[in-house]
Amino acid sequence: MLTKFDTLTGAVMEMENSLKKQGKTFENYFEKSGDSLNNTMTNLTQLQQPFPFLQEINDIQINIEAARQRDLIKDMWKKSLNERKIAYYNALRCDKNAEIYIKWQTMENPILPEKFLIREIKGEHCEETEIRGPLALQRLATEVSLLQTRKHRFEENFLSIDATVLAEISEKCKGNIEAKLHEMWTQDTKREEEKSKAETSRTFR
Repeated sequence: MLTKFDTLTGAVMEMENSLKKQGKTFENYFEKSGDSLNNTMTNLTQLQQPFPFLQEINDIQINIEAARQRDLIKDMWKKSLNERKIAYYNALRCDKNAEIYIKWQTMENPILPEKFLIREIKGEHCEETEIRGPLALQRLATEVSLLQTRKHRFEENFLSIDATVLAEISEKCKGNIEAKLHEMWTQDTKREEEKSKAETSRTFR
């Protein structure tokens, strides 16, 4: 199959070169005759443009080689994609929890999750219980800060994974193949991000 493909590509290139040579011949002729050189040059430029299917063949070659290169690092690719998915999902959950807690915290009558409530102590005077009351809001504020810190840590984690994978690609490939592999990684990560967003929406609705 590759032999036939190479033969086809060679034939197309030969046709293109032939057309380019003819274009140069036409250009010389019209320069000598002085006949509407501007229009002729426009026609020659169009004549020398690559055939559309030649670009299509080139794209196919790039896709095939990019897939082959990805297969060479498939274990690292799969492992990194999974670790990134977990980090992204955790960052998203932290962000959503913090968002909800901030909303509850700033309401006219704040809502406090049960785990932050101040429990009455048997035999404690009511004034002492009231003094401990604001601790509930302080605990909630502390939890918000912790969630935001964890979110940033998870974000740094998945961005670091991106940088590592892209650096590995750039070390092994250059040019169009490198760009294609970068595109493939971005497509895979965006697909996983959409799954995480959908799962988070179901959990927090």
